[in-house]
Amino acid sequence: MDATYERIRKRLIEEALDVDHPLMMQLIVAAQEYQAARINVGTIPSTFEQFIEKRRVHSGSHVVAKFTAISMDVDIDPTASVEHVTRPLEEAMALCNDYFSYAKEKGKRLQEGKALNAVAFLQQVKGISEAEALDFVKRKIISLEERHNTEFEGLMKNDMPSPSLQKYLEAFRMAAGGLHLFHSTSYRADEFANQLQTRVCDRGCSFTMQNYHELVKEQYGAPAFRQFFTQQLGREQSATSDTQSAIQMTETLADTIQRRCSGTAKSISNQVDLCENPEVLKSCVGHVKSNTVPMLLHHGVFLAKLFATSSCGQIASALEEAEFWSQTPENMDKYAASCPQSQYK
Repeated sequence: MDATYERIRKRLIEEALDVDHPLMMQLIVAAQEYQAARINVGTIPSTFEQFIEKRRVHSGSHVVAKFTAISMDVDIDPTASVEHVTRPLEEAMALCNDYFSYAKEKGKRLQEGKALNAVAFLQQVKGISEAEALDFVKRKIISLEERHNTEFEGLMKNDMPSPSLQKYLEAFRMAAGGLHLFHSTSYRADEFANQLQTRVCDRGCSFTMQNYHELVKEQYGAPAFRQFFTQQLGREQSATSDTQSAIQMTETLADTIQRRCSGTAKSISNQVDLCENPEVLKSCVGHVKSNTVPMLLHHGVFLAKLFATSSCGQIASALEEAEFWSQTPENMDKYAASCPQSQYK
């Protein structure tokens, strides 16, 4: 673990030399704290307030504001004190992760001590039920978001922040909203894998990355995205460019699958049939979820433009509509009707 930490620290410092931004050194310190917390969880706190602070660092929420500013090239005064505005939302982000990931973590991961989770902590320390703990965390998230909004509105009204500081805070709020959306919908990756197994693999089909690039991406993916942008978001004028950008995002995830899902140091081949390799398919789900946020940051310019013209609430509501997600099983059925056959069956 010490070698892993040193490698991460060295890489951070080397990359920082190429970035001219007033927050870069602060980000290095914060990121090092995050990596150290991931390597050594340390003693579990005795109070919920202490636990929240530990989760803020362990989850990486405390680096979001700085990383967002740097990734979007927002030049702010590093001495500007807005911690009273950002801290509540950082804590809310950490708890939001715990609230939505508890169902996955409450089994083996928590029992083996490989995960920190506020819901489990409350059950152990306060002696309350699972349902009570989930409700407690949900109410705490809402209260922290309300506190952030109050502090933000007060700052904007009374302190007259500079345009750069306003842009910084808006970017931070957008990132927090995006993370909330990610945590609340990440289970879709598990649904996708299950649907692929039952609707494609179990019907004797083959599914490879070559199938995705040559067929699925344009025949099924592009029309689904176009419908989302036109019908769910009402973005008819920019639907073509929006769809192209969305496809580029899926290309980034596809590249991640190809590089990371083999379970070894080698990339999987374009011809590897995921239906014949259920363990590879299973590992892909975790890699897709863990790499979704980096992928979103990589395509930050497109997302910034999207959020500038469509509110986070509009996008969240559109993604909650059953019509959008129903296209996935429907398109899988279409693919299976004339799919290349797997050698597995």
